Amino acid sequence: MMKKFNGNFEEASKTVRWSYQWMIVHEFLPCIIGEKLVQEILSTPAKQRFYQPKDRPFIPIEFAVALIDLGIR
Repeated sequence: MMKKFNGNFEEASKTVRWSYQWMIVHEFLPCIIGEKLVQEILSTPAKQRFYQPKDRPFIPIEFAVALIDLGIR
């Protein structure tokens, strides 16, 4: 998993991001949602994991208000 740092900032930055993402998926998520659900998500093809609205897509009012508030500032 760990790569040897060769002095390239972009490579180091990518390695740090990948390490963080790996820790989230393999350490944090199993503690929060359970190993079984993590494995189910990881075994599902990527195109099926994204939100696909059926009849009427919506955004919860709390998120809409937060987005408006962020846009005003």
